[in-house]
Amino acid sequence: MSIEYKNNILSCGGMDVTEICNKFETPLYLYDAEIVKNRAATFNNAFKNSGDKIHFAVKANSNLSILNIIHKEGLGADIVSIGEYEAAIRAGFTSDDITFAGVGKREDELSEALKRGIKLIIAESVKEVELINRLSAKNNSKAAIGLRVNPNIDSHTHKNLSAGLHNDKFGMDENYILSLFDRRKDFTNIDMIALHIHIGSQVKDAQPFLLEAKYVSNLLSKINKTEQIIKILNLGGGLGVNYENMLPGRSDYNYLMPNELADTIVPALKSTECSIHLEPGRWIVAPSAILLTQVQYVKTIGNNKFVITDAGMTDFLRPGLYDAFHPIVPVIQSDAPKEKVNIVGPICEPTDSFVENYPLQEVSKGDLLAIMGVGAYGYSLSSNYNMHPRPAEVMVENSKTKLIRRREVLDNLFEGMIDLE
Repeated sequence: MSIEYKNNILSCGGMDVTEICNKFETPLYLYDAEIVKNRAATFNNAFKNSGDKIHFAVKANSNLSILNIIHKEGLGADIVSIGEYEAAIRAGFTSDDITFAGVGKREDELSEALKRGIKLIIAESVKEVELINRLSAKNNSKAAIGLRVNPNIDSHTHKNLSAGLHNDKFGMDENYILSLFDRRKDFTNIDMIALHIHIGSQVKDAQPFLLEAKYVSNLLSKINKTEQIIKILNLGGGLGVNYENMLPGRSDYNYLMPNELADTIVPALKSTECSIHLEPGRWIVAPSAILLTQVQYVKTIGNNKFVITDAGMTDFLRPGLYDAFHPIVPVIQSDAPKEKVNIVGPICEPTDSFVENYPLQEVSKGDLLAIMGVGAYGYSLSSNYNMHPRPAEVMVENSKTKLIRRREVLDNLFEGMIDLE
């Protein structure tokens, strides 16, 4: 199954998208379960050595139905909050499947993580290591932790996706890492078993991953001098996809396949005798979904023609946040001539724009459009700005539609507010 045209009508998982829109309305996130399953399996199968583990980055997509598919394919979960932990547990993962990362974990979150027995906590500062040690002592436990190093490696991605340079907030300098191992005997309630490194997202080629592997291997040689202290090397995630090629019926949108990634980093880390952990998110779920939206108005201002849709930056933030390009296609193809238009949303912000000067067949009010490749960082970045209810999520599986998140209604926007007296 895939997202493709059949008789000039867009289909998802073999089902007519127009019929799905008639049933569930727009804006609407629509997923093909088979794409998620296949891509999760592809990534997992690329790393087959005993001890190697793939943890899905829950921040990319936290819908329980999506997470459950990924869990069934044998992946673990990479979380950055206790909320994501709860999502993972409800989706079928166990605490042994989960690693807990994040640069600013609160004390109550760490206490909860220790109580729940999360497999591995990734610490990003000396103070966090000291705090975990104190909390573990209170909990009468011994926590397994990894230390995140900031290697000052450029991932050659968008500046808002960079995570491994010294002007990024993540991780620690190598000197701090080494000082913690020098003090290792002071930390009686933690076990430092892992090194973690993640330099950014939407990485397009193997070279940054190779630099990661070489860097962490060199650092490891300074730590494991006399004994195997470090047992896990976590190289994070970040494997990118080519959104420009993410069109109906296309599959050539992978910059780098997981087996090519494995061929790059496994030989570079073989001598370390450590297990390899990875935390992909985007690569697994991005191609699995489209955001369906209905044209509300078409108008011209000067030389600019605007197609105004019922979906906006509240539903899909990536274009506004990352200058990201996502192809937008008509749900029903026609022979109408293409024209350059600006496709924008209804939100009262100049940045509420999906694409400018984009060739699109002539459309009018009521026509349906599909924004491609929204499975990662789509719904998870949505908001209620301008008091807009968030859209529904629907999944196609085995030629059937399944509602996997209800559309918000206006009453949902006031939940938690205190009524006026």
